[in-house]
Amino acid sequence: MAFRGLHGFEWSCTGRTAIPHSDCIALNPLTTLTCEAANLFGWQVGGATAALADVLLLMRILLAPALGPTRLVYTDRFLPWRRTLRYLLWLVPTAWLAGAWWLGGAFMICYARGVAISATILFGTLLVIAIVTAANQIGRRSVR
Repeated sequence: MAFRGLHGFEWSCTGRTAIPHSDCIALNPLTTLTCEAANLFGWQVGGATAALADVLLLMRILLAPALGPTRLVYTDRFLPWRRTLRYLLWLVPTAWLAGAWWLGGAFMICYARGVAISATILFGTLLVIAIVTAANQIGRRSVR
């Protein structure tokens, strides 16, 4: 797919350089060096890392030991798994920094905006649900 640029040059999505056209950006956001492409790449990185963080957080919650009045001794048989999941959460900021390093400093603001908004939407939704659920559980158990 070739496009004619401002000065009559031919640009293509598969060439070394590409014009900032939505078809090219949709195929590969890194083929163009525009703020729109950096923002789209940030959305992709933020969405993927937020989904990873959601899965890891849910797994940590599922593997948490059950505590209560009938369970006096704290035994955690899933401690190695929970520790591994805690260390895997470090992949999230590592992926953000790797994306920023890959993109370079020219469009850092656009990339950071895309990552922040995407990660906030995906991870924030689960966080709000978890906070409301925890508040309901605490309220239900402390009223008795």
